[in-house]
Amino acid sequence: MCLGQSNNEIELNRRPLIEFGESFKERIQSGKVNVDAPFVFEASGKLDKAGKIVPSTFKITRSEGDANTLEIIKNAISAVNDARYFAYLRSMDITDVTFLLKQDVTIFTGQVSSEMVNDQRANSLASVFAMLTKMAISRKQGAQPVSQSDKNDGLLLNSMSTSASGKTFIIKFELAKGTLRDILTANLSTK
Repeated sequence: MCLGQSNNEIELNRRPLIEFGESFKERIQSGKVNVDAPFVFEASGKLDKAGKIVPSTFKITRSEGDANTLEIIKNAISAVNDARYFAYLRSMDITDVTFLLKQDVTIFTGQVSSEMVNDQRANSLASVFAMLTKMAISRKQGAQPVSQSDKNDGLLLNSMSTSASGKTFIIKFELAKGTLRDILTANLSTK
């Protein structure tokens, strides 16, 4: 049984993401951020009943890289939080989350993980998220006409994997660094 809202009741607020995108675009254009710079950022926090990170619980546990890049990562997590995307996690009884974002010379990796009550729950969530991802990919592939946004969503969905490691449930994205840059550039140029 889910303690949070059902997926049908989650109302996203895209405004924070749009505002983040505009700010990010300005930083790129002004040369204040290098999207190719390597970094590692790890943080954790607790989700409230509405699926938003409780500010007093958000702790950065690892932060390596350019200060401007790391500030953008914090702002990106904040925008996703304010847009209410983490409510989907909360709707599946996920309360404690750990974020790992890193980029090296070839790969960008984004990961959200959470420790569950037991191995069975972690495996169950991994299976459910894998099925939902496949359904979303099928829906995107069947969408007509296919917009650049749909293509980018497809790339992100295809780069996503879910797994369980013991009691830990993991959602992971891995993209070639150039692919991530292309997605960001395409999305920002359409805003």
